[in-house]
Amino acid sequence: DKLGDSNLRLHEGARRCILLCAEQQGLLGLGTVLAKLRARLGRAAKPRERTKAHFGILDTVNCVLTNFPGRCKDEAHDERVG
Repeated sequence: DKLGDSNLRLHEGARRCILLCAEQQGLLGLGTVLAKLRARLGRAAKPRERTKAHFGILDTVNCVLTNFPGRCKDEAHDERVG
């Protein structure tokens, strides 16, 4: 609930926790974290809170995705074959 908080330290702390959960497959993993962030988009009731939540979630998704290198379908196929 601290994503998008006006207090930058609270927002960054929450973002670091989410990144840790995404990195560790034994915790949640990337897919689950992204699904939970998407579900969080619709939960803010007031328009002002919704805007803050959206910016916080976008910032968090950006942080998560920059820490996970992308993979092409061909690369994944080559790894399984090789």
